[in-house]
Amino acid sequence: MSEGSAGRLSRERIRGELLRLLEERDPGPAMTLLKRWGLLSAFHPRFAWPASAGSVAGAVVRLGLCALALEGDGRAFLESLHMERGSARPLFAALQAASERMSPRAALGSAAEAALAGMFPGRPQTAFQPRLLGGADLGQAGLSPGTQYRLLLDEAARAQWEGEFSARAQALQWLARRLAATKAL
Repeated sequence: MSEGSAGRLSRERIRGELLRLLEERDPGPAMTLLKRWGLLSAFHPRFAWPASAGSVAGAVVRLGLCALALEGDGRAFLESLHMERGSARPLFAALQAASERMSPRAALGSAAEAALAGMFPGRPQTAFQPRLLGGADLGQAGLSPGTQYRLLLDEAARAQWEGEFSARAQALQWLARRLAATKAL
């Protein structure tokens, strides 16, 4: 099949073939062949097989890694595959968490978390789990809702992503220190 022939396939067919390929025990050799034949662009013009994808299992996890490797084009790549909303939504949330470098607002699901862990191996697992602090915590700390809420919650989500805390008790201690530092200014 030539690159031109691949361009005539429907995106649904491309998605099906890609998912079947990603289900293989080791898709690496097939990806190498597709690259040699100039066919990886059938998936996306910048598609590349991430080295970390060989160390994880599961087609959806590997698909997530491929999308994450495309950085700003990851969402367009996934959308082009016409995936079912339920399968795509967690991967979109993982892409958002990765681009913002913040822990997600809600649970991503195991495949999306595993894709993030594969892309960011130095991060603690809690970086990819729901935020440990919420608006109620800020209210209990005496803050009034407003712009400061969002800014402080985003700061906490980045701190969680960076591994500054990995448990709820640590997150509350972080918040107390952060508020004490703000009052000292």
